[in-house]
Amino acid sequence: MHTFRHYIRESGIHISDKDWDVYSAHITSETFKKGDIITKQGEIENYINFIVSGISIHYIEHNDKQTIINFSFDNTYSC
Repeated sequence: MHTFRHYIRESGIHISDKDWDVYSAHITSETFKKGDIITKQGEIENYINFIVSGISIHYIEHNDKQTIINFSFDNTYSC
């Protein structure tokens, strides 16, 4: 959570401690292993993800082929 708050500050966004306490109460943290699928094709993504460490690959499948459409890296949003 510290990394995420640091990212927000470095982005030039000021959030008071009081507002951060309210906001952070709704943040959950999950860890994924290499190869885990976060959202399957056809599903609706209900979350905004923040990549603390690692890489997220976004792809679509069509005719049994995977086409990469985006990458997300450390300290970036992914949705």
